Amino acid sequence: RDPVAAPGEGNLAILPLAGESHINSNTFIVNGQLLSSNVGGSLAIRNNDFTIGHADIASSRYELTSVFAPGHLEFSNNTVTWSNTGELVAAGNFHHSIHDNTLTGNSTGTALYLTHDPAAPTAMDIRDNHIIDFENAVAIELAGAGAEQFNLTLTGNHFDFPIDALGKVAVLTDVVEASLDVDGNIWGEEDDVTILNSYIDETGTTTPGIMTITAVLSP
Repeated sequence: RDPVAAPGEGNLAILPLAGESHINSNTFIVNGQLLSSNVGGSLAIRNNDFTIGHADIASSRYELTSVFAPGHLEFSNNTVTWSNTGELVAAGNFHHSIHDNTLTGNSTGTALYLTHDPAAPTAMDIRDNHIIDFENAVAIELAGAGAEQFNLTLTGNHFDFPIDALGKVAVLTDVVEASLDVDGNIWGEEDDVTILNSYIDETGTTTPGIMTITAVLSP
C-alpha cells in the first residue's frame, strides 16, 4: 500500500520478465498509477482486488501491457474500483485476454482505453466484464495506415451506465488497420443499434464505419 500522506508518489509497477508469471488473490491499494506488464512471456492476473485513486489526484489509470514476442496477458476475475477519474488501459502488442472482471468507476473517465505497438500485430479478447459508473465506454487509438493489424473481440460485456451521446460508445482515433467485433454487449439502457452507432466518434484518419454494432444484448 502506498503512503496516504504522499498521494502524488503512490505509483506501482509490476514487471515480470520472460517466462510464466501469476498474480493471484491479492489486495492492492494504489493512490496513483498502476502498471502490470509482461516482457516476452505470459502473465496471468486473477482473482485480485484493486482499489485505485485518491481525492488529491485528478486521474489514475491501470495499464496492462504486453511487449516482445511471444506475449500473452490474461486479466480475469478481478475487482477494480476507482475513487477518482480512472480507466483500464490495454496496450502493447500480441495477445490480451480480459474477462469476467468487475470495473467500477467514479462517474467520469473512459472505462477501456485500447492501443498498440504499431510494429507488431495485436489481438484483444475482452468479454463478460461488468463495467459500472464511467462516463464513456471505449477509446481506441492506433497508428493509422501502415501499422500492424489490430484485432478486437468485445462481447458479453455490460456497460452499466448511461450511453446517450456522441463518444459514449467509443472514440476512435486513427483506426485503420483493424478488425473490430463489438456485437453482443449491453450498452446502458439503449438497445437500438442505429442509435448506438451514432454514438461512435470517428476522429483523425479513422476509416468510416470500421466499428459497427449489428447486435446487442437486451438491458
